[in-house]
Formats: sequence, C-alpha cells, structure tokens
Amino acid sequence: IYHGRTRGDRHEELVAYGIRGGIQQVEMAHEVSGGKGAININVLWEMGGAQRVLHGILEACADKITGVTCGAGMPYKLSEIAAQYNVYYLPIVSSGRAFRALWKRAYHKVPELLGAVVYEDPWLAGGHNGLSNAEDPLKPQDPYPRVKELREMMRKEGLPDTLPIVMAGGVWHLRDWNDWIDNEELGQIVFQLGTRPLLTVESPIPETWKSRLTNIKRGDVLLHKFSPTGFYSSAVKNPLINGMVARSERQIAYSSEH
Repeated sequence: IYHGRTRGDRHEELVAYGIRGGIQQVEMAHEVSGGKGAININVLWEMGGAQRVLHGILEACADKITGVTCGAGMPYKLSEIAAQYNVYYLPIVSSGRAFRALWKRAYHKVPELLGAVVYEDPWLAGGHNGLSNAEDPLKPQDPYPRVKELREMMRKEGLPDTLPIVMAGGVWHLRDWNDWIDNEELGQIVFQLGTRPLLTVESPIPETWKSRLTNIKRGDVLLHKFSPTGFYSSAVKNPLINGMVARSERQIAYSSEH
C-alpha cells in the first residue's frame, strides 16, 4: 500500500519495501537452513533504487548472507559494495567480452571476493538475457565455445580454474552436459536450474502455468523485443505475445508501404 501523493514519494516507499522484503526473505532462509545455509541474494542492477536496496539489506543482515548475484546491466560497483560488507559477488554475464569489461574497470580491485561468474546464455535463458546488437536472435550459438572463451579470458586475468563458471539457461538434465563436466578446457563448472523450481509442489504459481511449462514444445518460446526495457527477452507464446507479434508485423508492413 502506497501513501505518497507524488511519484517521488512512492518511489521512496518502494525502496523501503524492497529493503524490508529482502531482509525478511534472508531471515526466513536463515531460519529454514538452521543457520547452516549458504544464502545468496539476487539484485537487478538496472532496477530503480537497486543500490540503495542492496545496501539496506546488507547493512541489516550481511552476517547471514554468503553472496550477491547481480545481472540486468553492467554492475561495475558490485565488487565495491561486496567489499564493504565482506560478502562474495557473482556477476551475471552473457559473454566473455562483458566479463572482461567488468574485470578491467572494477573487479580486478576485489578479486578475493569474486565467488563465481554466472554465464546466462542469450538464447537458452528466460527473461531478459543479454543479447547484444552483435548477435542475431534468430541464429542461436552453441554455449560451449562461448563459455570456453569466458574461461580463457578469466585465465588471462590470472583467475584460477577452481573459480566456478555457472552455466545458466536451458539446463534440464545433467546427462545433456556430460562433455562439460571435468572438462579441462572449461575448468570448474556449476549448473543452475532456473525453470524447474517453478514446477515443484512448493511453487506458488497456478497449476495451469505449471502444466503449460511442462508441455512446452520446440518453437513455443519466442525471443522478442517487446519488453519496455528495449532489450531482448524470452517468453512462452500466448495470446498477448501473439497479438504483439501481429501488431508489430502490421506496423512493419505499414512502414514499408508509406
């Protein structure tokens, strides 16, 4: 519930809610794990007030937090913030080039707290996925050479192979990744399962949504640019998405005729 009468006032309330909610989630996770869990929190860097929310949560309960994962942008200040509270930081990148930019500009100053590098595949991951203008959304690339390139860049900067790269996006069965495990070219690899937790009994999403996700077929997911952010995003095709596609095609046809 927002009480402010101006956009600015409501933004301040939103930041306060974000901090309170984040602290509550950390406390719940700490209690569930009996104080023995490695709790990792996630923040979207391009979210309004993101840095203030992160500071607020860490100021209150950094002693219960192991690391901070961060994506949705280029979080150059993430390592600096992590150092203030002595927690690990885990940047999310979609290419070796993106990691190199982060490392050269900021992360090389705090190498000891770099917990892992999360590789979010632009074509396999859901949501906003870091596809750049240099990549074709209709021509997906094999993640193996992209992760190999990321590891090579990390090695050039003196980072050990024991520092994990987390493969995120499109991971359903470990048997699909046998050639990645114990692979000297890639170093230590960790896998993140994103969609599957949505399908658990504990997941609060509607059963119709769970049923839709368990019956997705090839071609049911669209990589589109309808997001208000202007970045590419993945979504399951539905009447809303189909309508936006049709409207976009009509706009393209109109523009070509006039």
